[in-house]
Amino acid sequence: ALSRATVQAVRAAADGGDYALVGRVVDAAAEYAAAFAERSDSGGLGGLPAEALTGAPDASKDGDAAAVVPRRSAPLALLEPRLFGEALDALRRSRASPSRIKRMWSTYMDVAARGTSACTTPKSPAILTSSPSAFELNAALRALAERGRVRAALELYRGCGVDAVRGDAYTASALFGMLADSIPDPRPDDSTEGARGTLDEEEDGGGDWTGLSLDSPLSSSSSSPCWQWGEVIALLDEFEGGGVEVEGGGVALNNRAYAAALKANERASALFHGGARPGSKPRGGGGSVSNARKHLGAKEAMGVLERMKRAGISPDAVTCGMAMAAFDRGMQWRAALKLLEAMEKSAGTAEGSTSSWTLPAPNAYAYASAISACARCGEGAEALAVLDRLRSDGDGGTRHAEPNTWVYNSALAACVDAKPSKHRPRPSSHGRIGAALDLLGRMEEDAERGMDTAPDTVSYNTALKAVDGLFGPMSTDEDGNIVCDSIEMEGLARAHERSSHPALSTASEEAVVRDLLARMKARGVSRDSITYRNAILACRLCPDATLGMLETALNDSDFSASLSLRGDGTRSKKKLSRRNRSPRPASEGGGRFLANTALSVFASSGDVKFVSKALAVMAKHGIKADSVSAKHMIRTFGNAGDCNATLEALGALDEDTESNQILVDRYDINLIESGVPLPLVNEPLYSAAITSCISHHDLPSALHALTTMKQHGLSPSKASVEEIILEYCRLAMSLAGHEFKVARKERVFNRVESPLLRPRHDESSRRARAALEMTRLLDRPSPRLLSAVAKACAAAGLWAEGRDALHSLQLIAIRRAEGSSITPALDELPDLHRQLMKFCARSGDVTAAVHFADIIQDFSNKLASMPKPVSKRRGALSVSAYLSKILDQSEPSSTGEAFAGAAAAASDIVSQSSSSVSTYNIGMKGEDWKLLMIAASKSGHWKLCLGTLPFLQPFVQKTHPRHVHDSGKSIASLDRQYERLARALTAAVLCFEMRSHYGWSVRAIDDWIEWSGRRPRKEAVFSACRILAARGIAQEVNNLVSQVMNIPPSQLLDEDEYKYPYERAVYTEAITALHRNGFYDHADELYAEAVSAGHLPWAAVDSPDEVGSTQLKLDLHGMTLAIAHSAVRVALQREIHSASWDEEPVSSAVSSQENLWDRDVLIVTGKGKRSEQHMRPVLRPEVQRMLLEEFYPPMNTVSVPGNIGALRIPADSVKAWMQYQREQKGVRLLAVAGALKNLSAGTRLKSLLTRRPNGVADEKRPL
Repeated sequence: ALSRATVQAVRAAADGGDYALVGRVVDAAAEYAAAFAERSDSGGLGGLPAEALTGAPDASKDGDAAAVVPRRSAPLALLEPRLFGEALDALRRSRASPSRIKRMWSTYMDVAARGTSACTTPKSPAILTSSPSAFELNAALRALAERGRVRAALELYRGCGVDAVRGDAYTASALFGMLADSIPDPRPDDSTEGARGTLDEEEDGGGDWTGLSLDSPLSSSSSSPCWQWGEVIALLDEFEGGGVEVEGGGVALNNRAYAAALKANERASALFHGGARPGSKPRGGGGSVSNARKHLGAKEAMGVLERMKRAGISPDAVTCGMAMAAFDRGMQWRAALKLLEAMEKSAGTAEGSTSSWTLPAPNAYAYASAISACARCGEGAEALAVLDRLRSDGDGGTRHAEPNTWVYNSALAACVDAKPSKHRPRPSSHGRIGAALDLLGRMEEDAERGMDTAPDTVSYNTALKAVDGLFGPMSTDEDGNIVCDSIEMEGLARAHERSSHPALSTASEEAVVRDLLARMKARGVSRDSITYRNAILACRLCPDATLGMLETALNDSDFSASLSLRGDGTRSKKKLSRRNRSPRPASEGGGRFLANTALSVFASSGDVKFVSKALAVMAKHGIKADSVSAKHMIRTFGNAGDCNATLEALGALDEDTESNQILVDRYDINLIESGVPLPLVNEPLYSAAITSCISHHDLPSALHALTTMKQHGLSPSKASVEEIILEYCRLAMSLAGHEFKVARKERVFNRVESPLLRPRHDESSRRARAALEMTRLLDRPSPRLLSAVAKACAAAGLWAEGRDALHSLQLIAIRRAEGSSITPALDELPDLHRQLMKFCARSGDVTAAVHFADIIQDFSNKLASMPKPVSKRRGALSVSAYLSKILDQSEPSSTGEAFAGAAAAASDIVSQSSSSVSTYNIGMKGEDWKLLMIAASKSGHWKLCLGTLPFLQPFVQKTHPRHVHDSGKSIASLDRQYERLARALTAAVLCFEMRSHYGWSVRAIDDWIEWSGRRPRKEAVFSACRILAARGIAQEVNNLVSQVMNIPPSQLLDEDEYKYPYERAVYTEAITALHRNGFYDHADELYAEAVSAGHLPWAAVDSPDEVGSTQLKLDLHGMTLAIAHSAVRVALQREIHSASWDEEPVSSAVSSQENLWDRDVLIVTGKGKRSEQHMRPVLRPEVQRMLLEEFYPPMNTVSVPGNIGALRIPADSVKAWMQYQREQKGVRLLAVAGALKNLSAGTRLKSLLTRRPNGVADEKRPL
């Protein structure tokens, strides 16, 4: 009776909103129950009959003797636990604070600690009639969740204790639901950030989905950056491993609980797609983002399904639909198709199945998700195949779901919004519009068959969005006609052939857009503002078409313009009351929205002429401009480069008729009569003008705008100031790049051989300092701004200032990282670290590079040590200490000892930061060490290059082809990863060449080959060949080339590989290095080996002379000086000796010479058309010098009449030289001639040519 009365009182207090009264009622009831329990325990009932307390009749009423109430073995309990659940629910419905809710729960826990009527102690009589249940716990959790106190709810759940309160499936559902709701929505512009916001998870079907088994064992841990999902996984483990004992152990969860978990997975995937955070900007060039920075939604959904299978809980349609949506968002089209097929198969065999775990029949949502996943990944054929299965009858003539317009619209949206990944590029514009038109055609076909698939406004709007950028950039010809610069006619033809759409046969976005609009009108589909907005944006590359589309929209009588204030494009957060709304035509809001869209298009291109035309169209249709229109016009003047017109526009908006007349005379733009509410003086307009002036290097105009702004009592907002500073930073980096180009030209002009560039950072440093000073005046600048300032300072050579900005950003990241795994500051740091190292590498400033490397590693160690005190681990060796140790040491006695010590120290540092790199993607990675190597190479610090190689070793080893199966990556992916690191070896070997350390060059290349299993870059081999030849170790050059050629080539080829193959380049440079240092015999050996392998051309060809007899012709076209030198030497030896060396001479000397040779030799050197100095041949004088100085007796040459590009060696000179060679009978020439004799058979000559018997002549001895 007491509990029922108290519940009624609590509900009444809740209906009145008096949460204080709820607490007082519950406290009074608890105190009364406690006092009554004490009295009953001591035997004093206060004279009350037993019937009043227990509800049982008194024995005295039956006429017996005076009955005595017996002493009870336990005190009486008056309160039911449900009372506290009702009280907590009442507080939830009121305005009670979270602290009051937690106080109510504490009261309940104190009451529950006294025990129940079935179990009590003499010291604390029980006042609850039964044990606490999940109802009260769920009420408390709901109350805290609705107030956004998710962490407090989790603490409450985990603090209640297993023995006190046990949750149920509803508890799990409530916890998962509140965690999902606490995940913030991504900003609308997050989905458009393709540089880092790409969904490039591992492309994996997930194993055999017919039985829903994963290839890898299920792990309870999650590496997701979303802490809410980590809590979901932990709670799943708790519910499945403990709680209420049921058959099989754990809490009996249901589909509702697992669906709530999958909802949290979906929201985490939306927020952490590819590691992007809300508000973060895309990163250029970019390196790829590690999987630790992403929430792998598809993988986590697979894990949830595996949990359900292990628990024997068959998923329903909602659960499977949410898992399918995760596969769609994660671009796991194979997994989506596998799950869909399993659902179809399970539905077909459900009646006769004896399995306790089954899948539901697929519904329209499941088919839509599968189609969307295929279309999003560019698998148009698979998407259409799923559509065909949906349209046709299934097994036994049963159709699982009916296609509808919503299913098709999801596929259309996926086709248009498909994002690129590391496995596939984004589908081309022709592929997207072709797929969209195919789907529109299928929708119309199904509608004719009686299905609810008629294309609606959303369908056509999505198709119009796909047209954007179809034909590439537009330009004008000499007659002023609009032409297309980069149209892909083949792709257009394929799209036209696929879709059978007549508009695709014409090279114009406008034609395709107008055709789609005509189809909408013919089928009675309404056009809204989004329709014409997409149409205008689709024609943005052609200003005439954009303006024409605006007029078409405003002239459309069926255009629905009944838009709310929020729907007309203003997106105002506060709704105006009806009495404050000024009367206006129904179409004005939508018309202004479209007009502003066209003005934004013209503003992007800076086309002032079409802005004037757009204003005329607006005036014609009675549309007045607003502040958004004025801002677009100011941006137009700025992008057109007319900063003076920007200032005049500000004056005209301030009702300055003189400024307005200047704009009328110059551009025919009348702002006063455009309908803009005057005077229009606000901060966004002036900030846009200032930013435009700064971007065009017009600082006086920017200062004038700022002064005028202050005169009006306006001050730039923090966001505007940050935009101005960001523009300064962009300007500083642009000027720094230009200064480097000037320095590079000066180095070429002055013929300076040093790799270091010393640009004069006059303008860029001033802009960077100005940005830094303005940033220091801001209170709490954003991480994005600090990152930009650090980059600008580093680009301008202000290394100390750049380090200060970096320290500030890292300090913010450390403070915020303690409460969350990822913050905007942490998100900015990886790209900032890479850019700073790039600037150091570009300038060759090794001191700054070492300092930045030390800062990065120190910060990585701090993150790795969290949540411990932010400090380095004991015994950690900083990068600067290690590298200074390397720089200070003397040259080691052996390379093995140096590499062993360096590798040990490097592994210590790399292991320290491995955890922070995997968690936060922060630390010195392979590309960062490469950039440090480049900076050291340009500075000539060979010891630093030597010490950095061990840091690169683990990153290079991960790209070895033997790791293909272990890493799960393709060989092409490993090749791309290797190419990003390969330049480090080139930088090191170039530095060793500069310091003439040939031993380190060979050792570095040998180790690199061992680490990577690939050929080193040809530039590194070139450098090693040059230094070996210069130090007189010619045989090592041949050995190095043979070693490199024995390694299989990579599957990933650069663009230069097709023009100048790797093998040809290496042989050419090696022969050139040997030739420059006078090792002609070794050069000849390499040339013979290259010719036998087909990498270099053979010079000798037979051709008839003037009298019809054959002559030996040596064609040296396209050969370098060194190659031509070896080609002539080797060709003469091979051709002449193979013809007569083995013949026995006759008795007379004359007949012997006649047997030797009787033909002239024609050497084609070229006329010098492709020489550095036109018509000044290089090969001709070199060949003449060689024949005179290196052959004995010297061979005379004569010019060929009428052909200055050829030389002829008379037969007499050849005979004299051959006679001398027969007399010498050199053992080495015999071996060379025998090997060259078999050259045409393709035999390898290295083994013979490198055989050097005793008594061989010196290298430069005449032949």
